[in-house]
Amino acid sequence: MKSQVQVLKFGGTSVGNGERIRRVAQIIARTYHDPAEAFPVVVVSAMAKVTDQLLRIAAFVCTNELEAYERELKALKQKQFDAAEKAVNAAEGRNTLLKQLESAF
Repeated sequence: MKSQVQVLKFGGTSVGNGERIRRVAQIIARTYHDPAEAFPVVVVSAMAKVTDQLLRIAAFVCTNELEAYERELKALKQKQFDAAEKAVNAAEGRNTLLKQLESAF
């Protein structure tokens, strides 16, 4: 049997926090348990409100509002870390993810 491409798309609210990210991962795992049946393509938007945060950060940098930039970046970083801690149950995987996030920020 020839496998079919199947696309799942999750918007920002669907991945708005760690619990929702975990739920999306479970949906993907349930849907795509046999690669011979379907080739998965998963499209995920930024977490809810993150695009707005990124635009504010860019605007603060462009207008040299460094305190506002630092405050907004700190809030974005915290949101990402909070989501990562709740999305990943296994301590080893969570610690690896948190280290990767730390290096990204």
